[in-house]
Amino acid sequence: TGAIVSIIGLLDWFIIVDPRLKWCSDTANSRNSYQPSIGKGRQNTATGTAVGWQPCTSGAIFQAGNYRGGGHADWFLPSQYEFYQLCRAVWNQTVSNANSCSGVSGTVRSDFDGGAFWTSTETQNKNAWYVTLNTGTGSSTPKTNVFSVRPVRAFNKSSVNLTGGTTSSVMKRGEIMTTLR
Repeated sequence: TGAIVSIIGLLDWFIIVDPRLKWCSDTANSRNSYQPSIGKGRQNTATGTAVGWQPCTSGAIFQAGNYRGGGHADWFLPSQYEFYQLCRAVWNQTVSNANSCSGVSGTVRSDFDGGAFWTSTETQNKNAWYVTLNTGTGSSTPKTNVFSVRPVRAFNKSSVNLTGGTTSSVMKRGEIMTTLR
């Protein structure tokens, strides 16, 4: 369970959604991934699955780190502040060094659902940070909760490119993680 595959191409008859998972299979112990800053998502994801820590064998951080969309092996779960920047881009706001996604208005891009998404940032042994795209807000919550997962490949402080350009790649609806049961 919990395996992720890449679906390439849009399918008219198939509704594609972001998978909804717990943060990690071990919801009681720290992975030492407390970094909320831009540029720390990859490190948080690697620490979340590294030898020496209680291993994650499923869940958001595990699946993001093991995702191989487009033949690339460098996907990761964005940190808290990285996801805020992604949120700002989804709402067509200026992407900046702001550590929030406040002032959302209008409609979320069609290739994102407006729900809650996990970040790679832990806040306590049993909690991690999530961001809700509908409101642009986030909070610490138990890792046992189930939220959507959206890995990214690269993150640049000055630019978020949702079309998969050279500065960042974000999973789009044509290349969505899906959970097999």
